[in-house]
Amino acid sequence: FEIADLAEAPLAGNHVRAVTARHGKLELSRFIGELIRTLMSALTDDVLAQTRLRLGKARPQTAGEVRAVPHALAAFSPPMLEEVRNLKAFLFAHMYRHPRVMGPMNRAQDLVTELFQRLTGDPGLLPADWAAQCRGADAAETRRVVRDYIAGMTDNYALAEHGRVTGKKVSLD
Repeated sequence: FEIADLAEAPLAGNHVRAVTARHGKLELSRFIGELIRTLMSALTDDVLAQTRLRLGKARPQTAGEVRAVPHALAAFSPPMLEEVRNLKAFLFAHMYRHPRVMGPMNRAQDLVTELFQRLTGDPGLLPADWAAQCRGADAAETRRVVRDYIAGMTDNYALAEHGRVTGKKVSLD
């Protein structure tokens, strides 16, 4: 995924082109900062204008009247909401599910799955205070304890624990 690809993205594309036209070639971090600033300004301006419009129509005088309005008073305009939806779809397809992202994600999923299987199969591999809460290999209570143990791990700790439990050195890069 390249910045040039983002120039074709819904909503963001206009801002990519505007930042480039205004500043020329920028260092990546500065470009991203300018892009985010202009996007946030556009989103904020839209939600403020739409909210003012909705408040003007509803004219609530009390908190109860605000709660009684059958739709959100603070919202994007319909065109902006559509642009945001289109941008999310674009990013999902081109960034969040990009092979460079999915490779490490799949490796992380495999690592967590293997760690879970090893620890539920042999709760003695857990630290003593965690192992004491288990009810034997593959028991429902053991699976709950291992789930909670893994859920509390940082990425680096999960990598270290996986290495300790399996004897394998794994990288998510």
